Amino acid sequence: MAAGRPIRRRHGGRPPDLQRRRTRPAPGHHRHHLPAIAHRAGVASRSQDPGRPERPHPIHRPSQRNHLLALAQDQVRLYRRSKKPYTFSVQPFLVDKQSATQGYLASEPYTIEQQTRQKPTVFLLGEYGYPPYAQTLVTTRSALTAKRDALQRFVQASAEGWKSYLANPAAGNALILKDNPQMTPALLDYGVKALKQAKLVDGGDAAKRGLLTMTDARWKATYDFMVKEKLLAPSVDYRKAFTTELVDKVNVLP
Repeated sequence: MAAGRPIRRRHGGRPPDLQRRRTRPAPGHHRHHLPAIAHRAGVASRSQDPGRPERPHPIHRPSQRNHLLALAQDQVRLYRRSKKPYTFSVQPFLVDKQSATQGYLASEPYTIEQQTRQKPTVFLLGEYGYPPYAQTLVTTRSALTAKRDALQRFVQASAEGWKSYLANPAAGNALILKDNPQMTPALLDYGVKALKQAKLVDGGDAAKRGLLTMTDARWKATYDFMVKEKLLAPSVDYRKAFTTELVDKVNVLP
C-alpha cells in the first residue's frame, strides 16, 4: 500500500471534480461535523459579531465562507472586508482580540484555552448546514479496480481501528506520541473526549450504518450546496465523485 500510494487522506471542503481528475473518495473518518470556528469567550452566535476578522483554513475557505455569508447576508460586505489569510497557527487569533479563527474541534480549542485560560466559543460548521464530510480517503479509479481487495481490507481495518481507539485509546496514543514529539498526552486526552462528546466518528449515519459510512443523500446535499453557492457547475455528475461499494461491506457498528 505504501509503495504504490493508492490511497491518501484528503480534507473535505469540495469534492474532486472527476471530469478533470481520475480520483474517487472512499469512506472518510469523521461522519459528523469536525471543522469549527472559534471566537473569544462571550460570543453567543456567529451573527453576533460578524465584524471579527476570520482566518479560514485554505482548503475549506471558499465553501464555508460562502455558507457563513448566506447565514448573515446583511453583513456580507463587512465580513469580506475583515477576512484574513490563514496562517496554520492560533497566534494571530491570540494577538487580535477582535478576531475569530477556524480549527478542528479536537485540537485548536484546547490550544487556545491553554494559552488564554479561557474557553473559546466554538461553532461547529455542520450545525449551520455545512454538508461535506470532514475527511475522506481518496484513491484513483485504476487502484480501485486493480487493488480492490487491499483497499477493502484497508477500509475494514480503519473502521475496526476507530472502534478500538474510541473504546481504549491508550495503545494508539502511545504510537502517536512516539511518532510526533510535539504531541502531548493532555491534548490527546482532550481530543478523544471531544470526539466522543460530539460523536464525530460514531454519530449521525454511522450510528446505524456503521463507522466510515457514506451516503448518496449527503453527497447530493453537498452538490446542491456547492451549486447554489456557485462553487460547482450544475453539469457535474456528483455520483462519479465517490463509491460506497467498499464501506457497504464493512458494517462495523459503534
